[in-house]
Amino acid sequence: MDNFDYQEDIEIMRIVNQHLEIVENPQPDFAYIARLVKNYLKTHCRHIIVKDVMDLPGEKSKIIPYCSKCMQRFS
Repeated sequence: MDNFDYQEDIEIMRIVNQHLEIVENPQPDFAYIARLVKNYLKTHCRHIIVKDVMDLPGEKSKIIPYCSKCMQRFS
């Protein structure tokens, strides 16, 4: 990766990704764009991985790792 600071671009792509995730019945082009945006975030974000706990039914929980900059989830 080069030394260019992608932070402003990452923020824009994060917002675009949020909007694409809430589109109901997306057209095939939307799915393609969403993949491109996620790939961009994966490639250019300098991820800061944090872990959050998600409550599940029956007093269970699950740890969800995600990037605090681009909000991408990791498994």
